[in-house]
Amino acid sequence: MKRLFALILALTVVLCGCGKEEEPKQSATATITTPTTTTTPEQDPSDPPKVDFGCYVPDSDVEKATSGAVKAYNIDFDDCYGVLPLGEGLVLFSGTLDTELTYLAPDGTTASLTLTGSFMLPQDMVLVPEREAMGYYDQQNRAMILLDTSLEEIDRVELPEDIVGIPVADSDWSMVYFFTEDELRCMKISTGIDRMLKEISFPVQEIQKLHFDGTVLECLILEDDMSQIMMFNTSTGELLYASEKWPTVATWDDRYFATCYENGVLQYLFGTRGGDTQRLKVDDPVYLEIPQMMAAVCCVENESSMKLDYYDLQTGVRASSVELSGMFIPECLAADLQREAIWFIAVDQEFNSGLYRWDFGLSQTGDTECLTEPYYTEQEPDMDGLAQIEERADALGLEYGIRIRVYEDAVRIQPSDYVFELEHSVAVYEYYLDLLEQALTAYPDGFLKKVGTTSDNGKLTISLVGEAFGDNDMGSLDTAVGVHFYNDGNVYIALVMCDDFVTTLYHETFHAIDTYVLSHCNVYDDWEKLNPKGFQYDNDYVTNQFREDYQYLEEDRWFIDMYSMSYAKEDRARIMEYAIREGNEEYFQSEHMQAKLQLLCRGIRKAFGLQNKSERFLWEQYLK
Repeated sequence: MKRLFALILALTVVLCGCGKEEEPKQSATATITTPTTTTTPEQDPSDPPKVDFGCYVPDSDVEKATSGAVKAYNIDFDDCYGVLPLGEGLVLFSGTLDTELTYLAPDGTTASLTLTGSFMLPQDMVLVPEREAMGYYDQQNRAMILLDTSLEEIDRVELPEDIVGIPVADSDWSMVYFFTEDELRCMKISTGIDRMLKEISFPVQEIQKLHFDGTVLECLILEDDMSQIMMFNTSTGELLYASEKWPTVATWDDRYFATCYENGVLQYLFGTRGGDTQRLKVDDPVYLEIPQMMAAVCCVENESSMKLDYYDLQTGVRASSVELSGMFIPECLAADLQREAIWFIAVDQEFNSGLYRWDFGLSQTGDTECLTEPYYTEQEPDMDGLAQIEERADALGLEYGIRIRVYEDAVRIQPSDYVFELEHSVAVYEYYLDLLEQALTAYPDGFLKKVGTTSDNGKLTISLVGEAFGDNDMGSLDTAVGVHFYNDGNVYIALVMCDDFVTTLYHETFHAIDTYVLSHCNVYDDWEKLNPKGFQYDNDYVTNQFREDYQYLEEDRWFIDMYSMSYAKEDRARIMEYAIREGNEEYFQSEHMQAKLQLLCRGIRKAFGLQNKSERFLWEQYLK
């Protein structure tokens, strides 16, 4: 959470950029285009500028179905996977082993270029708008190449022999940035003079993209199987941001759009440098960020169609929407700023690729609901929203006879060997309370009310936290996704809101159930007799990390996993965690695992007085 806040600060602060150089002189070029047989419709001079291409298909099925909002275009190849607006036309990407570039002009003429032994995507190209050109890196010749709209080379920048990885040029075609084995460097294109920005040496270091008019450089760093993103000031080489939590950032001028995860919840954040960060409140995946237009496009697919939604981030409304029958997730979405449209490549039910343009102004929704809100931080949380979250948590806890604690209440009581970090995001709580509400339905009425404490007024307390950090010196792991502990005779479960939330809930809740069973009957007294001869639990979490008894996890299985061999209580908790969820039948095929599951279920029924219940509880689904 704190790392994400650092990213927002890095994005919003006004950064000093590299000085812009004079444009290199353009070399003379020859235009070589091949006319197609398709004709374009005549246009009245008083009409708006012509927007349809020579390969436009009038009155196509998709155009009729969308009242003209989506138009279809004929392309001569089925393996087209990308589209990139350039000048008045489009660059289409196709091919498999080689990359075939095709420039499609509005009048129907085309130019093509084959890049042998290359596989390039639209994002591998840098657009140079003022020159109606695009650049890319030629790895074989170690040079940056600039192409015009006839796909003719108009500039070539030779790079040093010790370059490592793929360089990137800015949109002015004035500077190029690259790594060597131990340095981050930049070169002035007009002079060919390069200089060091920063000494840096990792096993893998790759340049990703430039931001904010070339003032911020985003890089990917890999070391010891760990990846992280680093952002540098392109003028000074100063490290602005570093984190293993890798957001996706799109920028233009002083605007940005960042896609990132907060405790497993996808967040869409946007704003301008020096301004407040906003959040787009949508559950659907954003497939295209358009900071130039302050917009975002979401795409949702079902069995027979896909839906495109266009969100105007300045007003916060879903301004335009189309549903396309018989089409599936686009392989590429690209914004055409001149035409205020979206180009995309999509496949039909026969997996044929097609080129389409969505004029989102022709499919307006009329929606008025604002789907943006301020992005709240730990320093300035949404107190009104958190108050509503607390009310919802209290109501859910009352329904099951337990307590559910959030925000500051969740971290107020901690065990001696763990430190909990609070969560402040309302969106994160909303997501995980939905998961919790669904997961709790696995327990019969009144079941959890019994496991809170031995006293009459105690209750099981579930605390939802952001992180849990342990102390090795006290026998705890460095980090945990769930912690079961006692305080003043009451039972607490701390759950980190992350991808393993539901499984951790079942695991940690069973520790409370297990204690209740052990104090109300003696069914588990012979538990260790169900283990292999001579086997002993580690009875230590740190020691268990180095255990290698893989023979007990093979077809004649004795345990769920290695962690099950740490303690008898963890063995039973792992069994419950897997037994209560669907798709885990394979873990209970052996006679040993069946014996353990049967004993676990028998103990629960006896301790909770459920022997005469005919109902088959969820954790009994794999009993034979």
